[in-house]
Amino acid sequence: MDPVFAKLDKDFYGLPSNPPCVYKSGPAWRERTGPESTSIYQFLDSQGVKWTSIDPVAFAEEGEVKPFYPLLMWVGVYPESLFYNVAVAAAETIKGILAQAGFPEIDVAFRESVVTRSVAPGPKLLSYNPLRDPVPELLKPFTPTLGLSIAPLRTPYYEGTGALYLRVSNANKRTVLLTAAHVARPPPAFANTGMSRRRNSQAAEEIVALGDKGYSNAVTSMLSAIGDLASLTGIWNDGIARLPEPAEGEEKKKIEKINKLHSDVTRFRTTPEQRITGFVRHVEPIAVSDGPHQFTRDWALIELYEEKIDWDSFKGNKVYIGGNLLSSDYGKIMFPRPEVQAGYKYPRDGLLQARHHHRSPTRGAFSAPRDSGAIVLERGGGIIIGMLTGGSGTTEETDTTYLTPYWWLDEQIKKVLPGCYLYDVVQ
Repeated sequence: MDPVFAKLDKDFYGLPSNPPCVYKSGPAWRERTGPESTSIYQFLDSQGVKWTSIDPVAFAEEGEVKPFYPLLMWVGVYPESLFYNVAVAAAETIKGILAQAGFPEIDVAFRESVVTRSVAPGPKLLSYNPLRDPVPELLKPFTPTLGLSIAPLRTPYYEGTGALYLRVSNANKRTVLLTAAHVARPPPAFANTGMSRRRNSQAAEEIVALGDKGYSNAVTSMLSAIGDLASLTGIWNDGIARLPEPAEGEEKKKIEKINKLHSDVTRFRTTPEQRITGFVRHVEPIAVSDGPHQFTRDWALIELYEEKIDWDSFKGNKVYIGGNLLSSDYGKIMFPRPEVQAGYKYPRDGLLQARHHHRSPTRGAFSAPRDSGAIVLERGGGIIIGMLTGGSGTTEETDTTYLTPYWWLDEQIKKVLPGCYLYDVVQ
């Protein structure tokens, strides 16, 4: 290697993101090779400390120029995640690292702290109440209801679906969305190496809801619905006018609602940057016929930005089964045999609650492009069966659907996030 390029390769050595240097004037960057070469965040990671931030700070009284505490290395950790004796031992080691680097006077402190991220501009996902909303099927794509259409911000034309909402742990109740690895990091654009975001300093690979096609389809559906309703209104106006006390038609209310939704969507959600919802937290390398069960390993976790969800109205793991079918038609299709219809009850408001999984086979072909990552539920009680990972057939039609059992996915997820659990049932 050219000596000049070898020098540039070592410039900025030791920074968390390892930024490549194009050019820097002046002397070569100091490359540490002794014990001090171990960075503080690497040490904390090696000890399993769940840190959230590392900040050099000084404290002074208001209005005073001179600080009463000149310099302190302030380490934030997740609440209730660090024992006192572990903090004492870690602080001593960090003091040693700082001393080796020439800063023996800096003290170290741990505090419980959760970092609040500054996210891209854009509105929250919309609240969803299919009982009250006159056009729930048109509103749904812009809500966090299960079946959320997602895509990487970097490649919004590679789209998929969110499967289930999970909590990281009891101590850290951040919410993650399960999906397929090839949705979070599409193989045409990303190497199949897997990825785990362990530090706040690590660049975030952000996820949008919706992707390009999902957004376009949702807007087109609104315009089509307005046209259909306007046509029906013209046909019915004559009959309504001849009633003794003409009432305002439901169709007019629907048109007004759709127009308002269309205005909101096209003003505030047009660009992918306005639809950023979260970031990739963990992606497994994709593997076919993996392990003793020979299942497809193809899963990822998307951490949601807290500011992008209206948690007071969040429905959790509920699937909206209304929209395209009447409740009576849905029951007939899902339970075609009379002997199994007796115990069936249509879910309240058309929202089917996803429930804890069990080992169970499934059959049938029922997927389409952009469905990768969707969850598959048992038809009656919403028992979680598995996550859809692909299908086979012609380009536009799928004859066979492939899914990975959820009980196995749950085992794999807990190897990465031991305290992870299904999002609480929302009443």
